[in-house]
Amino acid sequence: MTDISTNVGPCGKPIDILRECKDDLRSKKLLAEGTAKASVATVAGKKNTRNFNVCFVLKAGDTADFYRNVDYYVAIHAANATETIQKNVDDLIKKSGDLEKAISEAAKAIKLIKDKAAEAKSKACDLDTQMKDPCNEIQLGILKTGFDNNCKQQFQALYPDQSNITFEWVIEQIISKTNDAKAAADKAFNAAVEISGIQTFSNVKSLKELSKVLAEKGKDLKTDVDKNVKDSASELTKTQDELAKIVKEVSVAVMDSHKATTAFEGCAFTLDFVCDPKKPANCDISYLCSKVRQTFCGDGPTAPDKPGGFATQNLD
Repeated sequence: MTDISTNVGPCGKPIDILRECKDDLRSKKLLAEGTAKASVATVAGKKNTRNFNVCFVLKAGDTADFYRNVDYYVAIHAANATETIQKNVDDLIKKSGDLEKAISEAAKAIKLIKDKAAEAKSKACDLDTQMKDPCNEIQLGILKTGFDNNCKQQFQALYPDQSNITFEWVIEQIISKTNDAKAAADKAFNAAVEISGIQTFSNVKSLKELSKVLAEKGKDLKTDVDKNVKDSASELTKTQDELAKIVKEVSVAVMDSHKATTAFEGCAFTLDFVCDPKKPANCDISYLCSKVRQTFCGDGPTAPDKPGGFATQNLD
């Protein structure tokens, strides 16, 4: 077969296009190979970045969930609980003040009763002394007669279970009741003093500052958690946007890599086709070139019907 890279064809021009084509293909192959390898490296880098971004999104999601759960199960309850505690303490202080006032007024009333009971007991003691004094027998006789005539029936109606009501029995009841009243008044007064001491010792007012600090800390916790919830949600959105961006970049890089690889494989295949000496005769580049010359340059029996036309003969 004629070496078409050195001969002059029927068009009158040296045919050295094949050698230039091979050199050009070799250059393009090297360039395409470098581009393909670079695109593969780019895809790998983009995928690594994507994987890191996936981790960032997961971490950001975990952080957002953590602070949201803290808000749901701790902060909201703490803020409401401390606020309720402060209100209850304020109410307790008010009630404690009302109780202190009531105890004070009750103590005054009980003190008055205690004094009156003491006075009544003193009078009862005087009455008992007069009842036992022999000098008063005449007066006592007059009182007994007056009692029997004017008061006995009334007392009998008041005390139907008492079979024999006498003047002496009534006096004994008066002395006994005054003694009981004095003892009860003393007991009530002592109880009032004890309750007043307990109320003073409880010092409920001291809880006001503590409840105020507790409520402030509850609000501070809620404010801090709200900020973290907002920041973590913003960070999650940011990382998700970055992930979406890098996923798009990975897709573009993969397509570019396929394009570069296809270009490289095309150059390599074409170069192999041109340079492979073991191809069948009808696949040899020189054979194909001769067919092209016959078709377009009028070389041989396959010349076109008119200048610039195409031959009707098949290339095979």
